[in-house]
Amino acid sequence: MAALVGVSEAVVISTCNRTEFYLAADHGSETLRLTEEALILEHGLPADAGHHFYRMEKSEAALHLCRVVSGLDSMMLGETEIFGQVKQAYQAALDAGTTGGVLNRLFQRSFGVGKKVRTDTQIQEGATSVGNVAVDLAEKIFGHLKNSEVMILGAGEMSR
Repeated sequence: MAALVGVSEAVVISTCNRTEFYLAADHGSETLRLTEEALILEHGLPADAGHHFYRMEKSEAALHLCRVVSGLDSMMLGETEIFGQVKQAYQAALDAGTTGGVLNRLFQRSFGVGKKVRTDTQIQEGATSVGNVAVDLAEKIFGHLKNSEVMILGAGEMSR
């Protein structure tokens, strides 16, 4: 992403539930359009796939990242895994040298907001991941699972 013309900084968050690109760009909307076109071409998507993307700029994008890090924009309200996933994505961008002043401030502040939300609210109480909810539901249906054999179909962290 950082190799795209006009993109000076980039962080990519990719989880089982989302792929998001946070970019610092010289030409805002034009860079967003070019980024969409590059993604569509690179992944062999239909030319009109752009209508499936959502775009945010400036304070709207910052607020969205704070909601994501806080677990407010997850399938399960208060999900705790997303905080670590965003930190890993940010660290990968730091290691790759694709962040700078703009995204460093944005991500550091979002981590502060995420910690404050979790400290000051009860958002993380109860089952806060899809995996936890699945286990709770299975136990309600089948009783204790301690001696049960379970087959999990899927890939990635959640299936482990």
